[in-house]
Amino acid sequence: MRVVGFCSKFPIGLSSLGHHTTAASTLASNASIVSSSRRQMRPPPRPATNKVCSELGTDYCDLTGEPQWIRRMLDRYEASAKASGARIVHCCGFDSIPSDLGVHFLQKHALQRFGRYCTHIKMRVRNMRGGVSGGTVASLMNAVKEAAEDPAVRRALLNPYLLCPRENRPDTRQDSISLPQYDGAFGAWLAPFVMAGVNTKVVHESNALLNYAYGRDFRYDEAMLVGAGRAAALWPTPSQGLWAVLSPWLQSLLHVGH
Repeated sequence: MRVVGFCSKFPIGLSSLGHHTTAASTLASNASIVSSSRRQMRPPPRPATNKVCSELGTDYCDLTGEPQWIRRMLDRYEASAKASGARIVHCCGFDSIPSDLGVHFLQKHALQRFGRYCTHIKMRVRNMRGGVSGGTVASLMNAVKEAAEDPAVRRALLNPYLLCPRENRPDTRQDSISLPQYDGAFGAWLAPFVMAGVNTKVVHESNALLNYAYGRDFRYDEAMLVGAGRAAALWPTPSQGLWAVLSPWLQSLLHVGH
């Protein structure tokens, strides 16, 4: 590890971990917080950093957005993280900070204004800028590969409560927008949002970690707004169309053999 700069009075170290548990251990033992700033390009993501941070009590956050892999890390290292006091936080990028914190602040405002939390929240994406990173494509393809090979992975990826503690999970049915439909609340047609399958699981996990403060019957869904006319659902903008095409394709693959 080498020091590459300072943030206020705290040194910032840079390390390339690769597959090496020793390198991850050296980094974690000399840091208060470890942050992975790039998505894994060679799936599946490596568990070394999760393991050593959980054991040493070092906080860790990364961009990982593969729910099936996060579930494995929870099963393997959650107990040691609780024992050491380490806080392990995944999905710390576009998936799923806007969704998770958006729900958090909206619920906080609802409690202040109305004296209670919302029981149903809809997140809608009007438009996006930028393209799809190589890491995102690698993550999606790895999830599809695992789901095609293992029916248990397919079932896991279709479970909205996958990341919640296994004990006493809610049984409230969650909406999944997999086909174009009209949303009267927004006065617009919807198309599927490709990141909904990740973001919704993270939001439900946060609710579980808050002892289901939003309620065990809390509902949350995501979709893209594509316009007021029916034609908009069939002919979205280029940026909308990319995600609208990818999402049902991925969902159809997950449903194969389900």
